Amino acid sequence: MRVLIVGAGPTGLTAAVELARQGLIPTIIDQRSNLSSLSRAVGILPKTIQILKKSGVSGTLLSKGIQIKKFWIYDQDRKTASISLNSGKNESGYLIGLPQDRTEAALRDNLLNVGVKVKYGTKLENLYQESDKIIASLESGAEIPFDLIIGADGIKSKTRECIGVEFCGFDLQETWSIADIISLTWQHATDFTLCTSHDGTVAVVIPLEKNRYRVISNTENAIEALAIPIEVHELLDEGQFQISIRQARNYCQGRVYLAGDAAHCQSPVGGRGMNLG
Repeated sequence: MRVLIVGAGPTGLTAAVELARQGLIPTIIDQRSNLSSLSRAVGILPKTIQILKKSGVSGTLLSKGIQIKKFWIYDQDRKTASISLNSGKNESGYLIGLPQDRTEAALRDNLLNVGVKVKYGTKLENLYQESDKIIASLESGAEIPFDLIIGADGIKSKTRECIGVEFCGFDLQETWSIADIISLTWQHATDFTLCTSHDGTVAVVIPLEKNRYRVISNTENAIEALAIPIEVHELLDEGQFQISIRQARNYCQGRVYLAGDAAHCQSPVGGRGMNLG
């Protein structure tokens, strides 16, 4: 069976890893020129670790990631509660903090071990469904037949556009912000920290690697919104975003299937973005 996966983010790479583990070697393409060095998703949930255990990817993620053992809650700068985040079952019962680019690299390396290489710089242009196959038309002009296609190419999915599936939903109005920082002195080095304020401001700090943290807020400046002082030794990245709540009307049409953000997008709170994919 000939399978094309469009999109080499965590969802597309996971689909490729699982197909390869079953002996079905897919073709996987991505319009990016190379593996991304940016990190959108930061948390890996225990269920994801469990899914990837059979392929051997979980061991790499556990060795590279930060086991987030506690959830601290602050009212302004006053500590009010702490919650254990370990299920108590095994070492993978923790939430794992790891930048998305590291997760993608672990999945990609697993694919390379079985001879699957992502074809970066390859853009899908159109799809043509026939009775016994589907033709993928690429920007290069190549037209290649496949038995089925998995579109894991994100919120602005070209695959979804090609098959004419409606992406129903809405965008939240408020602006959120993120900052990726290096801090050598942050007090909760392996813990998830949530700060709330009486005006509805929320700010969270998530460990990604040793001394590296993601700060997220429902304001336009994540660092300023954090009520607890945090010493920023290096600012790696910062930006703003809005949250979309959308669902593809159909997850499949003919020989084409949608997965991850191409099929559904929602608030990333709680790791529901990458982990649902």
